[in-house]
Amino acid sequence: MESRMDGGTDDGLGCLAGLQRLQSLHLFVTRVTDRGLDHLRGVATLEALNLAYTGVSDAGLERLKRLPKLRHVCLNQLPIGDAGLEQLKGHTGLQILGLQGTRITDKGLRIMQTLPNELGQIPQRRGLTRPMNRNSGRLRSDAWG
Repeated sequence: MESRMDGGTDDGLGCLAGLQRLQSLHLFVTRVTDRGLDHLRGVATLEALNLAYTGVSDAGLERLKRLPKLRHVCLNQLPIGDAGLEQLKGHTGLQILGLQGTRITDKGLRIMQTLPNELGQIPQRRGLTRPMNRNSGRLRSDAWG
């Protein structure tokens, strides 16, 4: 099951808590913040999450560790930086991260090298803007556009 929440808010995400078949959730261009991500805690089937243009911060990314099947995350145009990538350490399932328009620096790229799978195999900063194969398990700047 896939869901898109136009105009969504933190409180509006409460209706998703515990959904057992939700695999993909698009929250881009909503008013969702870190607090709203708490409602996703019981959505254990979630594999793809688009948070582009939301109010999610570095601290909020820690909540993504509670989603064990999460593979694809779009964080484009969020005010996140290297500290946000630190929050993703230990999430063993991530395969694609969209990071276009973020504040990730060279330090963040070094953090990427500690992440599981092949996410850390982008050796240069230009990797943040170069589109990559969706199935390669690597950093993507254009995930979900």
